[in-house]
Amino acid sequence: MNYYTLPKIGTGAYDDPIRPDVPDGTPFVGNVGSDGEYLIATPVELPTKAGRVKQLPYQALMNACNAKGVPFDDVYGNWWVGGS
Repeated sequence: MNYYTLPKIGTGAYDDPIRPDVPDGTPFVGNVGSDGEYLIATPVELPTKAGRVKQLPYQALMNACNAKGVPFDDVYGNWWVGGS
């Protein structure tokens, strides 16, 4: 499983919903943090892009959860996306 922090995109309109900035069709599970950025888990390795940060080791993921107000125990080991 790959974990990323990334910005949200979209205007909130019906045809442009607010969502994490991932390529169309990317399977993910995630949560928008208190800072307005998403923390997601995906089985896909995402291409490098400004604002997109891959959270590598365990401690970095824990720090990202804490910064976003997302419970670490809810994320690590519990977020699962088909294909992973």
